[in-house]
Amino acid sequence: QILLRAAEFGSLAFETSPAPRAQRDEHVDAAACGSSSRLNSTDWCRCGSCVAMPTEEECLCCKELQGTAEPLSFSCITEHEDFKLLCLNQTVLKVAYFELRGQREPMSAHIHKRYRYTAYRQFARWVWHKLGKNKRMVIPACAVNTIREAFPSESRTGFRYARY
Repeated sequence: QILLRAAEFGSLAFETSPAPRAQRDEHVDAAACGSSSRLNSTDWCRCGSCVAMPTEEECLCCKELQGTAEPLSFSCITEHEDFKLLCLNQTVLKVAYFELRGQREPMSAHIHKRYRYTAYRQFARWVWHKLGKNKRMVIPACAVNTIREAFPSESRTGFRYARY
């Protein structure tokens, strides 16, 4: 529905939208699995914008996301105008935060933490649409790094699976 509405306004996120994934591990290339070298270098990065992450699971390039490697007409997903709008624009993030959290937590407290949280949610919604309760996907290292640079933190938590 989001893509249909975006198409009506002349803004389509992808030439062909990424297919939703049923399993957590589908988004990683088979050749990339089990390679501890991902922690020691960024040779696994195909977009040129990734940084080394604390775990192998988080060492994921946007070009490894199912359904995006070929249709992307730019080198990295972080260069896409929709990424900049949905994940880095503070006004969009404020509105999205209040939609997600309502008035329960003030936006002013820990502002960068709120922006990062919302940007990650926006990215997931944009790429995978609705994931559902307790469903988590690893966001590519390039996107995580760009969001962290825009909204820095003294402490980071990294990727976590949902608690069941």
